Amino acid sequence: MPVDPPSPTPPSRDGLAGYGGQGPSENPPPQSTTAWIRDRFKANVLKHGHQAPPAEPVPERIGRYKVIERIGRGAIANVYRASDEAGRDVAIKVIRSDQAGADAEAVFRREANILQKLRHPDIILLHVIDRDGDGLYLVMDYVPGPTMQYVIDQGAPRAELVALLTRVARAVDHAHRHGIVHRDLKPQNILVGPDGPVVTDFGIARAMDAVTRVKGALPVGTPTHMAPEQVDRRLAAIGPATDVWGLGVVLYTVLTRRLPFIDTDTPALYARILNDAPRPPRMLDGEVPEPFESVCLRALEKRADDRHASASEFADELERASAGGPLQRPPLKRLGRWIRRLFK
Repeated sequence: MPVDPPSPTPPSRDGLAGYGGQGPSENPPPQSTTAWIRDRFKANVLKHGHQAPPAEPVPERIGRYKVIERIGRGAIANVYRASDEAGRDVAIKVIRSDQAGADAEAVFRREANILQKLRHPDIILLHVIDRDGDGLYLVMDYVPGPTMQYVIDQGAPRAELVALLTRVARAVDHAHRHGIVHRDLKPQNILVGPDGPVVTDFGIARAMDAVTRVKGALPVGTPTHMAPEQVDRRLAAIGPATDVWGLGVVLYTVLTRRLPFIDTDTPALYARILNDAPRPPRMLDGEVPEPFESVCLRALEKRADDRHASASEFADELERASAGGPLQRPPLKRLGRWIRRLFK
């Protein structure tokens, strides 16, 4: 998770600019969910006596690109806006000097291999992977716009946010059809550019055939947005349903302006994800239309098999909900779900 200073006002980005770079709360946090997550992370860093390394100086050039400004800083990388020889803006993701090594390079190469497989207008486009001195860097499209989290925090109309999320779900389905699971879908990893949303940060994405059930494997992802099977890999294989959960968390945030699961420390948060039902959005905001609540709660079912069968189906249901049409719920799965709850 990024360790960054409070965003300027008004910020154009938060977190790592979308390129990659938590006792129970019955009430929404007093600030945005982005700020709340950042503050909790900083508190944990201070609690354990660690100190975040100072930001590195902004380089004048990276390879053949002229650096304009830093637009993000994350756990292993810095992201810069730069220009090429033709004067076109690009985003360059560079391994931080204090994180340089084989592990960080493996993450970069894996992300590059994944992005090279994906060509979709709503997924960040990779142009180049190259080396400057001892460090690898990725050159991607520069998206001149804020993250979706910032747009949510600024109170954008629900209809506009749902339309953005519907397009995001279509882009995620494209990745699934090419064998890729994102594993870290959240509003901070979605940029909102002039042409619409752009899904970014495939740093922990994996090919489906490489994501297997591993007993005792550590959770990987952003804790507040993890699916149950990410918390406990014994529950199910990581797959498209994992990203459907992530889409459900984003939808919950769109509908309620808060996270479905939140706690003061990570183990307690994991316990909530595994055991607690999210509060229905309409209990938090009576103006949330019932069809949107139904789509959201289905995406947040604990069992992967009880969620939407695909990100495309999630998008279809959002479109039906927006149009006021009936939702297509699989009746047998729905009956089985209620039977399990009755005898739990």
